[in-house]
Amino acid sequence: MPNRERYQLCQSLSKKQDLWVDLVEDQMTGKRYVQKTLDRLQCSPLLYHQFKVEIDILSQIQSPYIPQLMDVWEDDRFIVLMETWLEGEDLRSWIQTHQRQWRRCRKNFILELMDLLEKLHEQGFLYIDLKPENLMIVQERLCLIDFNACIPIGSHKASLGTQKYMAPELLDSRRKEETTDIYTMGAVFRSLFPFGWMRFWLWKCRRKDPLKRYASISQARQGFYRLLWGRRIGILIISIILSVFFTMFRSFTPVDIIQEYENELQGIEGSRYTKAQKLLSKWIIDERFENDVLKDVTAASYFLEQGILTGNEKILRYLMEHVPEETVESLPLQSQLSVLRFQDPLSYSDIQILLDQIIHEKSGLNQVHHFLQIEQALLDKEIVLEKEERNLVNELVFTWDQELVLEEKESFRKLTLVHVEYILFLRTQDIKDLKIPDLWLQEFQEEEIVAIFKDWDRRME
Repeated sequence: MPNRERYQLCQSLSKKQDLWVDLVEDQMTGKRYVQKTLDRLQCSPLLYHQFKVEIDILSQIQSPYIPQLMDVWEDDRFIVLMETWLEGEDLRSWIQTHQRQWRRCRKNFILELMDLLEKLHEQGFLYIDLKPENLMIVQERLCLIDFNACIPIGSHKASLGTQKYMAPELLDSRRKEETTDIYTMGAVFRSLFPFGWMRFWLWKCRRKDPLKRYASISQARQGFYRLLWGRRIGILIISIILSVFFTMFRSFTPVDIIQEYENELQGIEGSRYTKAQKLLSKWIIDERFENDVLKDVTAASYFLEQGILTGNEKILRYLMEHVPEETVESLPLQSQLSVLRFQDPLSYSDIQILLDQIIHEKSGLNQVHHFLQIEQALLDKEIVLEKEERNLVNELVFTWDQELVLEEKESFRKLTLVHVEYILFLRTQDIKDLKIPDLWLQEFQEEEIVAIFKDWDRRME
């Protein structure tokens, strides 16, 4: 057993339950290490198991950007792990103290993290509890620490990560694959890319359905490079085209430009979807929307409908960026809701105003369809409503009677699935005041998400 007197305590880093984490210095070499000490007689079996998992992982992975296992010893009561100390700052702290550098480094950080996660996956483990506190920046290189929450790939057990970043499947018995770590990676880096094309890649990482995410780190890396280089090539091509057509640019009145668009649309072959896709793309390249064309409510509504028709997020986002905020607020409710999920952040309109408009609609069926749109957007963007807005939601969902639910059963089935999923998301934020009508739970009790909700409620009681 090593001579413990050789190591002098420099700093106590943390103490959780029966686990002590300390920074120590080797009196013979002057080197510093992280010493983790577990009281195995007092700790839970789960904590002891996770401690052994961390030892197993660190003994297999060799990387200068992951702590290296230096030694392990144990006696009748304690088991001690000694690992190299990575001297740096966690990601959140580093960003705060390096305002000029972080934008330049953030894409490299993603690539470096993917390399480290791939090494972990090759050993058969998932990290699952990825968060800024576990990402250390050392000389502008990203390092990964704390492997005590890892689980085997393919595990069916429910696990808990940091609520803000954890993948939805961690809450249930679904099989956990590499896509679980891909979700948390997208969630952690989401705040570093508030604008730009990189958000498309992060959105793909954070899809609620694991099957709709990148299937592996390798696929995520390929998607990252395609987006990175495709964007650069696209900018170059667009710049060349714009320089050629710049002299041909001319402005239109709103009425004129709609008529001009319709005339050009007639000369394009294909379906309405194909024609709108081609013509809007051409007009964007020609900068036809750059002269306050979408300031007019009529023109804005028309072209947003065309954008929605294409289903192309890039086109619709471009149009939304050119609609002034005051114009968006004057659009018909359906137009506002149709583009809701493409607007990020949701600063153009107060959610409460949209909910108020839905509540005061005369048609119950219209209320259902419109509320489904707004709640899907809230779920996709993981927006936590304020208490006053949550009260409005409860007020709305309990106004629909049994006759309407049974008459429009398919519409209410879709709404139930989204509403239950949003409530489960809020539960991970310790918010429990949103309700689900008993009628919905009864009518759609065979749905998996409803069963998960009921099981969650039973466990929380």
